[in-house]
Amino acid sequence: MMNTRSRARLQAETSARDALNKERMGIEFIENFNITRFGRLKEREIRSTKWACPTILNQLGMTDDFNLLCNRVGLLPFVFQDQPTYRRLTLEFLSTLKHTVGNFYRNEQEFEGSDRITFRLMNKEYDITLTEWCNHFGFVNNDSHIRVNSILLRPTPLQYFRRMSIYDEVPKGNLIECPAVRYLYYVIANTLQARGEFTRVNEEDMLVLAKAALPDCNMTPHLGAILVHYLKHQAFQTQGAITCGGVITVLAKALHINIGNLMPLMGERRVGFTTLNACGLVSKRDGRYFVRIPGAGRLYPAPLPNNMFSLENGVLHYDAQVEQHQPNVEVPEEEDEVEPQREGPEQEQQPRNPFTTYDDLMALGGRVENMHTIANDLLDKTKNLSSHFAHWSSFWSSEEAPPSPQ
Repeated sequence: MMNTRSRARLQAETSARDALNKERMGIEFIENFNITRFGRLKEREIRSTKWACPTILNQLGMTDDFNLLCNRVGLLPFVFQDQPTYRRLTLEFLSTLKHTVGNFYRNEQEFEGSDRITFRLMNKEYDITLTEWCNHFGFVNNDSHIRVNSILLRPTPLQYFRRMSIYDEVPKGNLIECPAVRYLYYVIANTLQARGEFTRVNEEDMLVLAKAALPDCNMTPHLGAILVHYLKHQAFQTQGAITCGGVITVLAKALHINIGNLMPLMGERRVGFTTLNACGLVSKRDGRYFVRIPGAGRLYPAPLPNNMFSLENGVLHYDAQVEQHQPNVEVPEEEDEVEPQREGPEQEQQPRNPFTTYDDLMALGGRVENMHTIANDLLDKTKNLSSHFAHWSSFWSSEEAPPSPQ
């Protein structure tokens, strides 16, 4: 018969096990490195993946151009998946992801075990080939496609990028002239590369954009390899938001995994007006959309006219002749209207952190190192006010106000 001490020990062990299971959301890890990686990943913010938005594309008059770009590079229908993000799936997949997908093609008969991807979802182990991986996302697995940028590529990705953007030393998304190409960049930054960062264009971005926008581009990016490499990159990051959850949901559904009991995160799931306005591509004034084109010198009312961009000598540039035939539309001078993000009912409520975090300080509009300067400035102002009060008190009377300090 179990004595009181044994019963208390059993209850303590059960409670500890239940607490650990709750902390890990029921995820069962097989290897120690999975637990270590999970402990690091669960501290990062998870945001919903943003997909292409048919509504804003139609409102801006870019639907046909965007679909043509995606079709050229093989991104249809992937970019329109609009799948939600699940915290449990995201953390489990990233914590267990391993792959042997090389930077260059290797014959599996000569290199046994190459081009395989392993991961766990809903406590089940999966081991699939790169071809199966591509099929789940609707990509083509071609041995000749470019998996990563190489110094041997000619023209270089940067040379391709220069042909569709205004010049600057640092390649950035807001330098891309054609709005449809720029919109595609924002979409692949959220989905194919799942990094949720819109500023600097990397070389894999350039490869995808060049294949989509320039008919004479002589190289085709391997979308499946790019995706798995960037997911693995996210798995090893220690900071920044995780935005790849929707992509993992696509994979889970392709594998027919039952996720009906999971609660998706709330958050904007499309690259819509709010995102485009924040990136400086679209403004809304007097209820009308306006598109900003780098180097063109003015805003253009939506929907955009056809033939604004043409290919001459392999350069995709704004056609000034089209500008001459455009009606002169007066742009209101008031501040841009900003639509609030529409959040669906599907949100996983996260407990509020009782401590001030780095993100809290960032939300105040300044960096951590600037907060010390702000605090010192407030302290100086307080001391200054104290000296003024001391000066006024010597002249204070019940019938007259204190004189202004000199």
